[in-house]
Amino acid sequence: MVGAAIIFLQTSCIIPQAILVYRGRSKVLPVRYFSLGKFGSAVNATAVSWVVFLDIIYCFPTVMPVTTVNMNYVSIVVIGLVSFVTGLWFTSKKGNFKGPRIDMAQLTERRMAAMNGEIFAQGIEEDAESLETKVQKKA
Repeated sequence: MVGAAIIFLQTSCIIPQAILVYRGRSKVLPVRYFSLGKFGSAVNATAVSWVVFLDIIYCFPTVMPVTTVNMNYVSIVVIGLVSFVTGLWFTSKKGNFKGPRIDMAQLTERRMAAMNGEIFAQGIEEDAESLETKVQKKA
């Protein structure tokens, strides 16, 4: 079942990149300090393609000829779990999910402040003040 763990871990980590490829980076990602620019979509598409390729490779049998004893049952486990989760989504969870409440104005304000270095400098000043206070209390 190590193969199944690898497949599920890789696939869960690549889902955000697949969303960026599908919907477009400019529609999903906000303004940020570090950006891959025109290479971002290519990097995301390459990563998604690589993981899909590896997921297929991990489903191959490890020994030839294949028998019922040495067959790699990972593909059956993956299909079973994906079918179960998809069925659960459509029968009971679709339309019921309520995501976190996000104050986009505050989030954007803090992101822009961090990009301008205001939050970083403020954090250093606060750390220095708290360190001085600790030193004074010990003395």
